[in-house]
Amino acid sequence: MHDKEYYQILLEELKRRQLDLALIVLKRELAHYELEKTYKKGEIMGLTDEPDFKVLKNMINHQVNHLKLLRTELDDIDLDIEHCEFMIGRLNNR
Repeated sequence: MHDKEYYQILLEELKRRQLDLALIVLKRELAHYELEKTYKKGEIMGLTDEPDFKVLKNMINHQVNHLKLLRTELDDIDLDIEHCEFMIGRLNNR
């Protein structure tokens, strides 16, 4: 079993990683929004048969998949943070 100091250090590292990852997610969501906006403009202009339009669609799909992975990682970090906080509380009550 680890001691309280271990969990406190881990908690701080997890919180830093959580903030860094949240920033990455926000930037990716903004990029996804811009790609979607460009895609919609292309549809309106009738460019759906253009090769570059298909590349744009692939980029959007890639963004969606990457965002899912990042959000899963954020969820995992949230669980790890909760675990650390629980263990610190438990070790405080000894």
